[in-house]
Amino acid sequence: MMRTSKSRAVVTRLRVTIIVLLLVATAFRFYELPRLPPGLNFDEAGNGVAALDILNGSPRLWWRIGGGKEPVWPYSVAVSSLTLGRIPLAIRLPAALIGILTVAAVYPLLRRMFWGRLGVSVALFTMAGVAVSGWHLHFSRLGFRAVLLPLFSTLAFYFFWRGWTESKDNRTSPGPAGRWNDLISSGFLVLAIYSYLAARLLPLVIVGFVLLVWLAGRSAPSRSERRFLTRLLVFWLVGLLPLIGYFIIYPADFVARSATVSIFNPVWNEGDLVGTAGRTLMLSLGTYLGRAGDSNPLVNLPGQPALSLLPALFFLVGLSLSLVRAGRWMATGKQPAAASLFLLLWWGVMLLPA
Repeated sequence: MMRTSKSRAVVTRLRVTIIVLLLVATAFRFYELPRLPPGLNFDEAGNGVAALDILNGSPRLWWRIGGGKEPVWPYSVAVSSLTLGRIPLAIRLPAALIGILTVAAVYPLLRRMFWGRLGVSVALFTMAGVAVSGWHLHFSRLGFRAVLLPLFSTLAFYFFWRGWTESKDNRTSPGPAGRWNDLISSGFLVLAIYSYLAARLLPLVIVGFVLLVWLAGRSAPSRSERRFLTRLLVFWLVGLLPLIGYFIIYPADFVARSATVSIFNPVWNEGDLVGTAGRTLMLSLGTYLGRAGDSNPLVNLPGQPALSLLPALFFLVGLSLSLVRAGRWMATGKQPAAASLFLLLWWGVMLLPA
């Protein structure tokens, strides 16, 4: 009886903590929206123009605005505008809602990836970190499509992790639940690619992780695991067919934005590709180490790093622990250590767009 009462009390405290974190995230994202930050910038205005195209009866799959715009965000703004009217709040409200949903989504992912009390602690600390992160908060208050990427990638990886672990537990057939995990995971990953340019690299996280698991040599991939990855690849291809077809017809749109900002562009590298790549990498890593951040006031408080010095210290500790745990995974094959490897891959691959 005492044990049951204690368990209920723990569950109640956990639920209260989650609710409080979501309320904090909501307050930070809705306070003085859309007055802060002041005014709409040209990117937000471009999203409003794309939404007006939809509302005026001209739906599209791609907009040649600002180097190209994927469709999910304009349609989100169109729905918001249809509800609220054609006002600035309609452009920024979807970002605030997406930001809150992202804070909620990280809990089930990390709770699933890590076991027991460790999973609860990691999940809650991550929720708290995202809720008050200046970086995420900034994009949660702007009408930019970039805010969709953390949400869709988190949901895609949650259902991927469920499907992958179940395919390992059931080494002959995944069953209906496993197939649904594959389908939903693929759906969110496809939505991410329909949302933001950098999402095109997300499949590398999953493929790289699965290949490392198999190359570790503890056992040959089972039929269930092979079917699992095959289904993912098929679902990705089917979901992306409309976009692939568009880019086949208009190949210039596929590279329009990336070619403009790429370090391979001579305008940026000025004949020093290696040096430019090194400087870009150091700048990207430096924002996690409390050094400096993006100077562009559209996307950041100029120069403010993603992590200040104190969180940066915790980041270094977490990074070191993840490297150690990933190394142990190579020897033990325990799921929590595999989770550390997956998180390292996620972070490393998604540094590449920078």
